[in-house]
Amino acid sequence: MTHNLKDYDRQRHEVLKRLDLHPGLTSKELGQIYASEGYDRYVFARRLPELRDLGLAKVVGRGERNQQLWESH
Repeated sequence: MTHNLKDYDRQRHEVLKRLDLHPGLTSKELGQIYASEGYDRYVFARRLPELRDLGLAKVVGRGERNQQLWESH
């Protein structure tokens, strides 16, 4: 299976846009909010660390069960 890098870039952009609207949530919580739009927790879990590595998102805390809380940078 081949992947188009543009698809990753589009997903990153969309994840970052949604993170701006809901800072301080986990990938699971973001996925629950946006699942109906095709962005489940796994999309957020994959793209948020990529955005962190690009300097566009950061972990701002830990949840009850040590989940990472995210916001845009």
